[in-house]
Amino acid sequence: MDKALMKFKEDLLKTGLFKSRPRAGEYTLKECPYCGDMKNHVYVKIDLGNDSPVVFNCFKCPAGGILTQDFLNRMNIDNIRVPKYNGSKQIKVDSTVSTKIPDINVNVNDNIEGVCKYIQSRVGVYPTLTELQMFGYVGDPYKYAETYLGKDNIWVINNERYWFRMTNGNIIGRYYNDETDHRWLKYRTDKVRTAGLYNIRVPFDLYDEINVIIAEGVMDVVGLYYNYKEFKNCIYVGVMGKDYIKGVKYVLNKGIFGTSVNIRIFKDPNVDVKDIYIDNNLRKLFNKVEIYGNMNDKDYGILPEELDIHKVHVNKIRKESV
Repeated sequence: MDKALMKFKEDLLKTGLFKSRPRAGEYTLKECPYCGDMKNHVYVKIDLGNDSPVVFNCFKCPAGGILTQDFLNRMNIDNIRVPKYNGSKQIKVDSTVSTKIPDINVNVNDNIEGVCKYIQSRVGVYPTLTELQMFGYVGDPYKYAETYLGKDNIWVINNERYWFRMTNGNIIGRYYNDETDHRWLKYRTDKVRTAGLYNIRVPFDLYDEINVIIAEGVMDVVGLYYNYKEFKNCIYVGVMGKDYIKGVKYVLNKGIFGTSVNIRIFKDPNVDVKDIYIDNNLRKLFNKVEIYGNMNDKDYGILPEELDIHKVHVNKIRKESV
């Protein structure tokens, strides 16, 4: 056990500010140090049984994630220092954007027929303007890049690609011809060097059971959004590669965790289940962690009749070698 982390947790509980909940290691805080809400809407995980980090989530504002020194400073706690967390390395997927990211990147003045027909050809549904906005589709990528990202590589943007916004404000373009190599192209600038992740900004209820749907790419999560209705109240995340754990850490960094949150990983057919492992400390922060696959040996950005999705693994807590 990490002695510094254990002392930090014990010192937090000694303040008397955290009210215990029925489940061990779960607490509430009366006042949110960020929005000032005074009705015990801050959920805090302080597990003395392992080396997991202290994490929190306010159900009245966007504040949440791993508890930092800023959290304690806002609470006027100046005699406790947050130790360095030595567990799973945090994935900083949103830290490189240096300008305000707009909420809506496509509007009624944009020509959306091409991207709508493309999405329909892939997953069988012709999207609405509202859905394109949730998908982060960028109707005018030239203007978006110039305004928010810079002109470093503006030449790579063309009308033969459909551009989508990533979680860090960067954009990635999908070539309309599926048979062409290099189908996805990232827009790289000095302001945003990383690719970020992808998510569908569909509304969800923080007070209900949450299902985090994690897949590889943009069209995978769009296909699951339209064609897989087994779960309600979902968050959709595309990790833009094979590292599905980035999606888990992304929602954790957003303060989304706890006994009402289920992780549902939809792996590509060329990924082995044994290569998707969530360490014990991270696993304990969620209710369920399950892995699914398409038995038709395909991904998920396809027509509904090509989907045959089944659960292939339950990621249970296991003892790690010492």
